[in-house]
Amino acid sequence: MLPPERLHVTCEGITVYIFDSLMNIIGDKGIGKFLMHYIETVHHNLNYRLRRNSERDFPIGLDRNGCMKNTLVNASERHGNLFRLLCICHTDQISVRMKDILLQKNVQIKDFIHCIKLYLSFEEWRHSTNLKAEVESSRTVISVMVKLIQKCFPRTDNDESEIGQEWKFPKMHALTKFVDYMILLGSAINFFGGIGECNHKKFIKDTGCNTQKRTNIKLQLVIPSQ
Repeated sequence: MLPPERLHVTCEGITVYIFDSLMNIIGDKGIGKFLMHYIETVHHNLNYRLRRNSERDFPIGLDRNGCMKNTLVNASERHGNLFRLLCICHTDQISVRMKDILLQKNVQIKDFIHCIKLYLSFEEWRHSTNLKAEVESSRTVISVMVKLIQKCFPRTDNDESEIGQEWKFPKMHALTKFVDYMILLGSAINFFGGIGECNHKKFIKDTGCNTQKRTNIKLQLVIPSQ
C-alpha cells in the first residue's frame, strides 16, 4: 500500500539477513572462530581510527557489541558496520582467510566485495538528487546487485529465520520497486520512514517508559439479557 523505504527494507531488513548469512557462512568452529576474532579486533581498531579522522561523512558504526551482531544495534549503526566490514575485507589478515571460507560456498572474494560496494552505494544513491533519466537507467545495475546478494549471502535451511524461503520475501522484492517510486515521488528521502519512527519513539515509547507500567485494569464480562 505504501512505497518501500530505506529503514525497514534495507537497514532493518536485508542488512540484517546479510549479517545473519555471513555469520552462518563463517561459523563458530575451526578457522571461522579465529576469523571472527580477527574481524572483531580489526573492527575495533578501525572504529578508533575513524573517530580521529577529520572526515565526518562516514556512516555511524558500533564498537560496543561487535561488527556483525544484530542485537542492541540501531539501523544507522548496522549500516555503518557493513561499511566497516567492507574496509576490513581489504586488509591482508582478513582477506586471505575470508577468501578460503567463501570459496567453500563457491563465492569469489572479488564478487563479495563488489556486492557490498553496490549495496552501500545504492543506500546512499536513493537519498541523493538524481536526474529522472539516470534513475530509469539504473534498473540493470540494481538487478546485478540483487543477484550478487543472493549469490554471495546464501540463505539455507540452516538459517534460524524464514526457514526454506531463502531470499524469497517481500523486502527483497521491494528493492526493485524503488526506481518506480523515485520516478513518481522524487528522491527516496521523500518517503523515508525514519522520521516517523523517531516520532513514534518520542511520543509513544519514551512516554510509556515514564509510567509505572501497572496492569490493574479489571475486565468485566457483561452478558446481555434475553
